Parts: sequence; C-alpha cells; structure tokens
Amino acid sequence: MKKLCVIGYPVEHSLYPAIQRRLMELAGLDYQYEAVEVQKHELEDFVREAKAGAYAGFNVTTPHKRSIIPLLDEVSEEAKMCGAVNTVVIRDGKAYGYNNDSLGFLDSLDRFKIDPKGKKVLLIGTGASGQAITTALVRSGVEKVTVCNRSVYHAQDLAARFPDSVDWIYFGTVPLRRAAAQADIIINATNLGMSNGKQFSDLGFLRGANPDAWLYDLVYSPRDTHLLQQGRKQGLKTIAGIYMVIPQIIEGFKDFTGHELDREAAWDAIAEMLGESERS
Repeated sequence: MKKLCVIGYPVEHSLYPAIQRRLMELAGLDYQYEAVEVQKHELEDFVREAKAGAYAGFNVTTPHKRSIIPLLDEVSEEAKMCGAVNTVVIRDGKAYGYNNDSLGFLDSLDRFKIDPKGKKVLLIGTGASGQAITTALVRSGVEKVTVCNRSVYHAQDLAARFPDSVDWIYFGTVPLRRAAAQADIIINATNLGMSNGKQFSDLGFLRGANPDAWLYDLVYSPRDTHLLQQGRKQGLKTIAGIYMVIPQIIEGFKDFTGHELDREAAWDAIAEMLGESERS
C-alpha cells in the first residue's frame, strides 16, 4: 500500500485526508492518506525520509509552502511563478513540487460563473495563496488587483511584480473601506478567521463595500466564517474556501496517482461526504 499525507503546523484542521480517502475509494485505488504534523525544524528530515520511500507524495500547507522549495529536486513553472508548493510527488527517490492554487481558485470562480476579466479585486493577504491568486487574476485579464498585508513590504513586493495590474494599500480600516467600495471581488487570503486562530479585529470595511461585490474567504475551517456571515449581513454574495480546496485536491489526486477522475463525479462525491447542500 502506498502512503500519502498532508504536512503542516498545525494540520489537524485539514480536510485533505478525508477528501483524498474518498477519492481513493471512488477510483478503487489502494493508498493510505494521513495528516502529519511537521514543524519548521523538522521539514528537512521529513523530505529526506519521504524521498527514501516513506511516502509516495504529500500535500503541503502552512507554514511550509515556500520553505520547502529548496529541499525539492524539481519545481514546476507554476510553482516557481507563485513562489510556493502545495503538492509534492516522489518519483525514483526524487521530489517534484507543484502548485495548484491558481487552478483551484479559477475553477471556483468558474463554478460561480464569475469572469475575472475586467474586474477590480481587493486581495487581503499576500502569502503563498495570495501570490498564486494574484498571478491567476493577472493572467485572466483583471483590470486591477489592490493588495494589502499586515507586513506592508510583502504587499509592496507583490505589487512590484505586476506594476500594470497590481497596486497596494496599507492594512487598515480606512484604506480597506475605500478599496472595498470599488471592488467587484473581495478576497481574504490570510488565516484570519480560522478555527482557534486570530480573528479580524475590525470588519468595518465591509459596511462600505460595493453592494454588488462577491466576498470570497479562503479560510475553510470553519466552513462559514465570521467574515462571510458579516458579508451576507451587508448584502454581499459570498464564496467559502471549500470551493477552492476541492478542485485543488482533485488535481493533487491526479498528480499523485496518474489517475484522471471525472471531475464532476468527484465533486459530487466530495460534496455529499462533506454535507454540502449548495452547489453552483
């Protein structure tokens, strides 16, 4: 039996094990998938053990998406562009890194029939997921992405990569409120709002948001975050992070196994398992 896992710290909240196991059942494949808590100082040893045969592959979550890159033998062009890896496949003792954040994000927009071309986007958070999303939006012809981050230097660096399409603002209620008033899509790409984690200290920027905007929270634990709840109170249309996670996992399944699932059948099986009542 081949072994797969997801690594991170913390990692107990991850939906990857349950969803990957369901996909293995659907495909009739004999794999084992688990969650493995790996701290920063343990990452190099873990990769070495995986390459030695402990795992056939693994998913990568916070805080290792960037720091794992130097430990890999080869990284896809997409992962290089995003500066982050979330899927690692072991072949013949070598580790190959991939990033499917962009694919998952664009798939989720398509599911809600949202075309980002010509849209104005407010992106909160410029970490690994934020960078992948910005890259996907720019490629899709977005009019403008306004980025902000608690560390202003990260926001400035990301904006500098796409000077024609991306600008930055300070992480504060007034700048956020101004940007939200103009945005067609507002995205939280931080971990604020995660179960047992830090919360937004002020959601006042939602009160001035464009009433026709979509509010997208990449946090998926809890499924319905406080941010999404408050957004709906302001009349905003909302998208939960699970809609990005599911296509990511389906794509990762193909990377691990080489097995192409019927994407809609896989979606339906996962949605049923998770008790998802809403499908776009």
